[in-house]
Amino acid sequence: MKLNVLINVIFFLLLLSCKKDPTPIQAEPLNGEKSVLIGQWQWYLTEHEYGWCEGMTLYEELSPLSIGSSYQVNYYEEGTVVLIKDSIMLSEEILVFDYFNYNSENDFNFRAFLDGQEEKLIGGHIINDTMIMLRFPFTSEEGCENNKNYFSKL
Repeated sequence: MKLNVLINVIFFLLLLSCKKDPTPIQAEPLNGEKSVLIGQWQWYLTEHEYGWCEGMTLYEELSPLSIGSSYQVNYYEEGTVVLIKDSIMLSEEILVFDYFNYNSENDFNFRAFLDGQEEKLIGGHIINDTMIMLRFPFTSEEGCENNKNYFSKL
C-alpha cells in the first residue's frame, strides 16, 4: 500500500516537472497599411558611420559591388520574412510587430521581433519604394557606430 502511494506521488511529481511547450508564435498577417512590406526588397547601399568610441567620426558607403555580396528581404502576406544573402536563404522568421506607424502617405515606420524574440529585432522606415532597415544586413554597435541599410522594392 505504501509503495503504491509512493509510486503515485513520484508519478505526480514527474508530471508536474515536465517542461511544457511554449505557446507557438502566431504570425501577424500583413494586412492594411502593413501590406506595403509585402514583396522583395533588394539591398543597394549601407551608410556606415563609425569610430565614435575612439573619439572620431568616420564614414563609408558599402554596396554589393564594394563588398562582393548581395542581400534581399522578402516579406510575405501571412506575416513571415525571409532573409537572403547571395541567393541563399539565411532564415525564415515570423514577424511579431512592436509597432507599425503610418506617418503620411507612403511613409511608414515599423519595428518587429523575429519569431517574437526581443534580441532578434528588425525595423525600418519606408518611404515610397525605399526601405531603410536597421540590423540587416549590417548591425550597429550601440554608441560606437551606426548603419543605415537601404533597400529598393523589386
